[in-house]
Amino acid sequence: MNNVYESLAELVTAGAAIIAVVLSIAAFTIARRSERRHLFVQIHELLTSPESQAGRRLLHDAKDARELDRLRRKRDPREYDLINRAVSQFNTLALYARHGYLPLEMAKLQWADTIVRSWPRIEVYLLWRRKAHAAPALWEDLVWFAQECGAPVRADLRERRA
Repeated sequence: MNNVYESLAELVTAGAAIIAVVLSIAAFTIARRSERRHLFVQIHELLTSPESQAGRRLLHDAKDARELDRLRRKRDPREYDLINRAVSQFNTLALYARHGYLPLEMAKLQWADTIVRSWPRIEVYLLWRRKAHAAPALWEDLVWFAQECGAPVRADLRERRA
C-alpha cells in the first residue's frame, strides 16, 4: 500500500511540475506579445507626433540634395533636425520589426503605404547622408523595411558596404 501512495505522490508531483512549466510558458508568451504590442503603440505614437509629421512634410518639400544642404547649413537647424528625426524614427520602426521586437506584419499594415509614398524623398535623404558622412551602411534597417513594404529601392542602397 505504501508503494501505491508513493507512486501516486510522484505522479501528482510530476503532474504539478508539468502544469507549472506549461503555465510559465503561457505567461511568458502572453507577456512577450503584450510587450511587443506596447512597443508598437509607443513607436506609432512617436511616428504620428506633430514633430515627426513636420519632419516628413519638410522632407517631402526638400526636392534634392542641394535643398538638404541648404537646410543643414541654415543658422537655425531645427528644420534639418526634424527631417533627421523623422527618418530616424522610421529606421527605429524598421529595426524593431527586422529583429522581431515588434510584429513585422503589424508594422507593414500600419506604415507600408507611408513608407512607399515617402520613399523617393527618403531615398534622396539617405543617399545624401551616406555621402555626407561617408557612412555607406547608414539606416540599413530602413532600406530593408522599405523593400519589405514594396518600395523600389535602388541597388546601391541595398548593398551592404559597411
